Amino acid sequence: MSRTALHFSRAAKLILYGSVLTSFLSGSVWFGLHHWFITEGDFGPQHSPAEPVLIRIHGASAFIVMIVFGWVLGRHVPVGWRSHRSRKTGVSVIVATAALVITGYSLYYLVGEDSHDKIALLHVCLGFSLILTLCIHIWKAVKKRHQSTVLPI
Repeated sequence: MSRTALHFSRAAKLILYGSVLTSFLSGSVWFGLHHWFITEGDFGPQHSPAEPVLIRIHGASAFIVMIVFGWVLGRHVPVGWRSHRSRKTGVSVIVATAALVITGYSLYYLVGEDSHDKIALLHVCLGFSLILTLCIHIWKAVKKRHQSTVLPI
């Protein structure tokens, strides 16, 4: 595997960034609607009719993120690890993504009502931490790439 595995093609970036952004935005909007925009209906509190659509979009985009994550683990991570570049932020991205997969799966299949809200809050916090660490990881890579292409005078 070559060092070019550190760099993503435009198509790979579009799929990676698009799926992560779609998952993040749909999850964030769902969370906001679910917790802060409850209306009083004829039969008590009612949630937004957009919630089921948003959670389906969130789940579908999360599956795409998991597929891309597998590709990144197989192609990008080994080359990045050997190059000693951005290891700390890279590991942070891996840990946050893996934890999101585990908490997302847990919310649907494993946890009961007693711990659902706590795991959901953890999932939300992990989502925000993934975006933050991914942005830092990408920023560091772009910064390093620009530093290496600047020619001395």
